[in-house]
This record gives sequence, structure tokens and C-alpha cells, in this order.
Amino acid sequence: MIANPQWRKSNIKRIFADSSYLKSWTSDTTLSDSALANAPICEVSWFACKAFAKSVHKRMPTLDEWEFVAMADEVSPNARKKPQYSDAIIDLYLQKDRQFQAVKNTKPNYWGVYNMFDLIWEWTDDFNSVLTTGESRGGQYDDKGLFCAASATSATDVLNYAAFMRFALRGSIKANYTIANLGFRCAKDTTFTSPKP
Repeated sequence: MIANPQWRKSNIKRIFADSSYLKSWTSDTTLSDSALANAPICEVSWFACKAFAKSVHKRMPTLDEWEFVAMADEVSPNARKKPQYSDAIIDLYLQKDRQFQAVKNTKPNYWGVYNMFDLIWEWTDDFNSVLTTGESRGGQYDDKGLFCAASATSATDVLNYAAFMRFALRGSIKANYTIANLGFRCAKDTTFTSPKP
């Protein structure tokens, strides 16, 4: 916020964030008195998240990247067939005000990634990649509002209720929305170097 004053709550244009943008902050650059410095930042729009990631030379993960990492539990890369996996996520989704807790207070998943479910909902770079139009037979749509309205039309695992909840959330938001428990994480591409023979 200090380096990019156009994203401060007093300067943000409504096309990029609704009126709830950073509403709990006490000033343009100060968190609320009750906020933990190591808790997630929420009440931010997709536009603001994308700008932040770019400013730190990173990016937001794609929906597919997020879901790939999220299907891991602590011991396996794909835990979706374990009943306790989905049950635990649903239990987390029922907890109120979890977004105010500090990060890394739980164990990481198989990939070493923390807090995939237990703190916040997260924007993805292409959250609006699953689009349904009012008249799908026409085959035309206008994505100027970046509106995601398809819910779970492309879900591949119909038994994964937690994933359907995520698709439903993505299907109900626009890029300028700021929600109390919706934040983001940054991703960074790495260069893979194969070992020498």
C-alpha cells in the first residue's frame, strides 16, 4: 500500500473494488487493532490481489494449480477418495471467523503448502474461467465484468462436496467483490533443472 497508493482504500476506484474493500483497516496503511500481522489479508478484490502479486514479482495460482495442491492431505498427493478428507474440509468451512487466525498453525500438506482450507477462501488467477452465459445456445458472452457463474459445471469429482462448495463460491462473485473471508496467496514459477547423468 505504501509503494502503490492507487490500491489504498481511500484511492481505489469502484471498478476495481466494492465499498467493503479493506473496510476493517483503521487507515490506508494500518491493519485494525485486533488484526494479527501474520493472519491472512481479506476484504480484497481480485484486481488488488493480482496487482499485489505482480508488485512482488509473483502471480496468483490458477484454479487448476490450486485444486491440484488442495487435493493432497498431509501424507498423500491425492486424498480425495478418503472420506475423512472431505469431511475435515467441510468441518473447517463451518468454523466462523477462521480468517483472523495466524498462518502456519497447522501442519502442511503433502506438498509442504500450509492452510489450504483452514483459514480463508482464496482468489485464483482464473477464477472466472468457468463461465455460463444467460443463453448458452447463443455461444456468446461478455466477460467485461469478469463474472463467474458456472458453479460446478466442470467439476470432475461429483462426490467431492467441498470442491462443489468452492465452485459455488466462484460462481457467485465478481472480480471487484471484497468478502470478509476471501483472500489470496501468491505463487511463483520455478525453473526445474534435471540432474546431470
